[in-house]
Amino acid sequence: MFHFAFGNKLVLKSVVNTKAYYPLVLDTNGFKSYYIKVNSQNEISHLNNYYYLSDGKKNVVNSNQALVLDNNFNNYRNLYKISSRYKNRDLNKSLVIQDLDSKTQKAWVLTMQSWYKDNLINGIGFKAGKLYDKYTVIRVPDSSYIYNENE
Repeated sequence: MFHFAFGNKLVLKSVVNTKAYYPLVLDTNGFKSYYIKVNSQNEISHLNNYYYLSDGKKNVVNSNQALVLDNNFNNYRNLYKISSRYKNRDLNKSLVIQDLDSKTQKAWVLTMQSWYKDNLINGIGFKAGKLYDKYTVIRVPDSSYIYNENE
C-alpha cells in the first residue's frame, strides 16, 4: 500500500538522468535534402515516426517520445516543460542552445534517458539498471528540412 501511495516520489529519487548531444547528418532521397523524414503510422492515432541520421547510424523515434525544434516559438515552450521534467535545467538556457547551434549549424539531436538506480527500492534484478524513460529533442534549422513521406 505504501508503494502505491508514495511510489512516484520514490521512483524519482531512485532514477539517474543522462543526456547526449549528437550532430544531425543531412540525408537525401534523390529529390530533396532533409534532416528528418516523417512517416505517419496511421491517420487515426496521429502518431509519427521520425527518421534521422546521427552518430553514423539511422535512428527512428516515435512522436510520443520526441520533440522537433524549428523556429517555432511554441516548440520552445514545450522544451521548457521537457527540460524541467528531466531535471535538465541547463537545456532551457539559451546559451546551451546557442552553443549547440553554432557548433552544428542548428542541426543536432539531444537524447535524455532516465535509468533506475541499483538500490533496494528498485528491487535487485527487477528494475535496477533498466531504462525508466527516454526522450529525444531534434533541432533543425528550418521546417523546410523536414521531409514528410505522406505528402
